Amino acid sequence: MVEVIVKVKDKTKVHDLAKLGTITHVSKYLNIVLMEVSPPVIPKLELNPNVIDIKKGRQGQYQL
Repeated sequence: MVEVIVKVKDKTKVHDLAKLGTITHVSKYLNIVLMEVSPPVIPKLELNPNVIDIKKGRQGQYQL
């Protein structure tokens, strides 16, 4: 599973995205949805007409 940040046109229409993966968070103020999807699903997610942009999540590193 990969965490992705999905920028959408209308966040009230995220039901279609839930069919492709697990929605972990819907932003209250921005049109952004955080999801966990399997890597082969990402191209299907890009074809959704409600999706503007997709960014893969990254693992951070602690500063010592």
